Formats: sequence, structure tokens, C-alpha cells
Amino acid sequence: MAALAKEKGVPVFMGFIKNISDYVEGALAAAAKAPKGADVETLLVSRNDYTKDNLGECFSRNSEGMLKNMAIHEIALACQFWGMRSTNVTDVQLNAEGCEMLTLGGFTDFSKIDFTLVNDQGTKVRISSDRCAGDGCCAVVTDKSSGATLFEAEMVGDERAKDVAKQAAAHPDWFSYLYTQEVEYAKLKSVCAAHALAKTTPPGVATIEIAIEALKLAEYLTPVLKDKLKA
Repeated sequence: MAALAKEKGVPVFMGFIKNISDYVEGALAAAAKAPKGADVETLLVSRNDYTKDNLGECFSRNSEGMLKNMAIHEIALACQFWGMRSTNVTDVQLNAEGCEMLTLGGFTDFSKIDFTLVNDQGTKVRISSDRCAGDGCCAVVTDKSSGATLFEAEMVGDERAKDVAKQAAAHPDWFSYLYTQEVEYAKLKSVCAAHALAKTTPPGVATIEIAIEALKLAEYLTPVLKDKLKA
């Protein structure tokens, strides 16, 4: 598809909503404004609200694995904004306290994973995903040299969280992302539509090339992280 789109001169954009979300944009801005010489770490967190009792169904339904499913959004961010690629990652640091690997119903996968990527430019980004930690996602930017928190925000916070809670109560049988991510999906569609009409490229929106690189990185990381957890 990517080759055909390139041949026809048609840009293809993907539905990675976190790439244009306010909380990620805020984290990127905070990291860029960090004091010179600061040891900046950006942590990207995603959480699902499964329980241990229904985790087996989750593993089966999402048998491609957490990194190509739940965490693919954070991996796409790492590819787009931190320049991570399967071919340039020089170190994968496991944060063991935030990791768990289980075998349920014949499927072995992560129930939670926490790792830091370092590429050949010395760029670092940390990704943490937990299937059983309540729904939501956030970003935290820290100056590791001073211990100061430079930025911290949830995708759904403050007044918006109250509206989400009302929708959750009104629609208990819905998948939660239908109301927790409604704002971002609407923003993504409007941004892409506006730029399509103007024949310009929407800033921040993931392209099909970023999606391919994210899948390659997820495929590279899955056995690496499993081996580290087994060790």
C-alpha cells in the first residue's frame, strides 16, 4: 500500500490519535524547553481497565501481542517524535518493576511492560503499558539530573474527566475508548480534512511510513523484551 501510494503521489495518514493530542504536544514542548544540559526523560503511559479474570480473553482477542496492539500507539510516537527505528535502537532498558509476562489460554504476552529505548543518537524515551491499571494515558517529562518534573498531564483530565464519567455511566456496555478518545478522533479528522482541502501536510499526523516503522519496531522489541523477562 505504501509503495502504491508513493507511486501515485497520494499521501496516506493513519489514525494514531495520540500524535495530535494536547498531552503529547505539551510533553514535546516541555522537553524542548528543558534547561541546557538537563537529563530529560519522557515517559509515555497507557493503561487499560481489564481485570485478571478477563485478561485471558484479551490475550486471545489481541493475539498479535501487546506491542502490536495496545502499546503500538506509544511506539508510533517514539518513531515519529523521538526518531526510534528497529535499525537504530542501541539499547532496550527493562524497568522490571513495571513488567509482567503471563501465559493464558495458550497465549504468552505482557500484562504490563515498562522499558526505555535509546537510539544511536543518544535519544531516549520510556514507554509503560499496563492492561490492568484503569483506563487512560498520560505523559511525564522529568529532568533526571535534578529530579524536577517538567510536565505531567493525562489525556483525559480535569473537567473533561467528569464528562467521560457521565458517558461511562450512561453506556456501560461500550468500549471505553469510544468516549475517552472522542475529542482526539474528532481533532484528527478535522485536521486531516482541512489539510486535504488545502493540499498541505497536517503536522504531527502519523503517515503510513511511520505506521510501518512502528510495526517493525514492535516486532523487533517483542522477542527482546520477552528474553529479558525470562532471564
